[in-house]
Amino acid sequence: TRQVTTRYSSKTLPGTDLKSAIASSRADDHFPSASRFTSCAGCAQFGIVTANMKRLTLLILALTHSLFAGGTDSVDALVGEVKAAFAAKDAKRIEALIYDKGMSESDRKLAFSQFPGLFLAGKVEKIETAPLDPDTKLVFVHLGKKYSPTYQPIGTIVIHHKLDKGSSETAMQYAAVAGKYYLVTSKSEDLKWKGPADTGLSLMITGGNQDLTNIKVKYNQSGVNGEESLKYPSFSIWGQYIDEVSFTSTKDDYEGSIIVSAAGKEVARSEVFHGKGNFKYKRK
Repeated sequence: TRQVTTRYSSKTLPGTDLKSAIASSRADDHFPSASRFTSCAGCAQFGIVTANMKRLTLLILALTHSLFAGGTDSVDALVGEVKAAFAAKDAKRIEALIYDKGMSESDRKLAFSQFPGLFLAGKVEKIETAPLDPDTKLVFVHLGKKYSPTYQPIGTIVIHHKLDKGSSETAMQYAAVAGKYYLVTSKSEDLKWKGPADTGLSLMITGGNQDLTNIKVKYNQSGVNGEESLKYPSFSIWGQYIDEVSFTSTKDDYEGSIIVSAAGKEVARSEVFHGKGNFKYKRK
């Protein structure tokens, strides 16, 4: 994406608890990935967690507007430059590939602070292109700002790493701009939100015999309403509140409820739902 996503197998992720890291982060130091941080798809805003994989999303570095001259004439040439940069662990070669139009100085500072992680994912085994993940959330809100790509990405460059135990991948989005190919990152827009600061929000749908479909969540971030469809029965995001959660149960013996938390504390719990049906929680 306009971000760098490092995926670790569940056995090789460094020992930092995702929610604890998010909760302890300062608003001026961190923002989530292009999706949000969640235990389903797309998210944290520091990454995505599934039963088999965890993602830690890192932003690519961009420094000056003079970098525009660093675009390549083809995707293959862009891949070649990325290979050379990783082989030499040379940040400047990556910098020269970034399309940074529209980025503020604070955007660049944030990107720079995340950059060292690019070369810490292990020995590079292979670098190749891949389609853009359709679940990638390209535009998102966090802590009073809206983030969007510096240019619409058309694909990703995936770096495969070999670790002592397992493997990992680093994926960087790229775009075609006026016949040249660049890596892309995020630019921000101040929403001028004057209300309370966003906080960590989460939801969980309980129940031991789940077969849930059509899971949807509505929420508010810095005064902006958002809505997402979920693949899994849990979700986390920075925001003001979770407004509504709905899902469909296909099991006759299902029994469970919806729990909503803010800043690590439960703030709402729905009635207990039973059997098949369409169920909903609505914020009061």
